[in-house]
Parts: sequence; structure tokens; C-alpha cells
Amino acid sequence: MRTFFGSNVLDISCTIYILETLQQLASRGSLSPSPVILVVEDYPELNRIIVQHLSRFGQVASAFDGVEALRLAHDLRPDIIVTDLMMPEGDGDELIRALRNDPTFENTPIIVVTAVADQDRRLDLFRAGAVDYILKPFSLEELSIRVRNAVSAAHARALLRDALSSRATELESLASALVNKTRHLETKALPGLAS
Repeated sequence: MRTFFGSNVLDISCTIYILETLQQLASRGSLSPSPVILVVEDYPELNRIIVQHLSRFGQVASAFDGVEALRLAHDLRPDIIVTDLMMPEGDGDELIRALRNDPTFENTPIIVVTAVADQDRRLDLFRAGAVDYILKPFSLEELSIRVRNAVSAAHARALLRDALSSRATELESLASALVNKTRHLETKALPGLAS
């Protein structure tokens, strides 16, 4: 016997809800408000250029090494982190691993911007939790697009997680109400069998 809760009805209902949520977000023109962006680059001039360019899209803070970046990340809770790899006092690899080991930052997108073109290292960084990898020299416009896309995707995932969590809570309430109603009806229909 197939029950309502064992059928695909819930899957379809959740899918429709997710699609409606995404449609509402897209109709607002943007999936995310002005993001907080943390730029981590040890070369001062490049740090300034990146910060200046990305400030058109959100609030930007900068750090010059991994240690400072980790402190700022805890203080600011950025929506995205753009980091170099080779830096003094905590390189980008260490920063990514430290961030991914902290549940606070498990969903924060991290984009690596580096001159290191080593394929094995790039794969290691993706495995460690980087979401994108841009080789220097790079286009500021490309960086901007990748930052906006990563922030929008992360924001959409967070909204969907919240929506699904809310939907799960509603379904648990409905299931509980159904169980209670079934017990009540069984008690009325079969008073001698009720326990």
C-alpha cells in the first residue's frame, strides 16, 4: 500500500515551492543584496585595484595575508572571499582549509586569484573548498562577474535551504496532526481497542 508520505507528491510539492521561490527572487532583479566581499592579496597595489573595482558591487574589506584575513572573516562574516595563494603569514591554502574547518564559513564562496597555474594544486584547492580559480593576469570585469555569480548562487542556496527547512517543519506539523487525527478517529470507531 502506498501512503501519501511515501509517494512522489511531496517531491513534486517541494519542487514547485523551490521553483516559485526562485521565480520570486529572479523577479526582484537580483538574488542577493549588496554583499560583503573580503579581498586577500599581499601586493598592495593589486589589493587596492581589486578593492576599488569590487566596491561598485558591495562592501569590500581587505587583508594582506591569511592570518589577517581569518581575523577579518570572523569579524565581518563576508558573503565571499577572494584570495591570493602565495602570501606571508598564512598562505591561501591554509586560509581556505581554516575557513572550511569552521562551520560558520562552510557555505561562503572562496575564489582563488593567483599566478600559480599548477593543475594538481588547482584540483587540491577545489577539493579543499574553493569554488573558482582565476589565473593572473586577469580581467577585472571577469573577476566581477565571477564574484557576482558566486554570491548569487550562494544566496540562492541559502534561501532554498531556509525555504526547504520551513517546508519540512510544515510537513512535520501536518504529519503529526494526521497521526493525532487518525488516533482520534480510531479511538472513536473502536473504543475497546484504544490504548
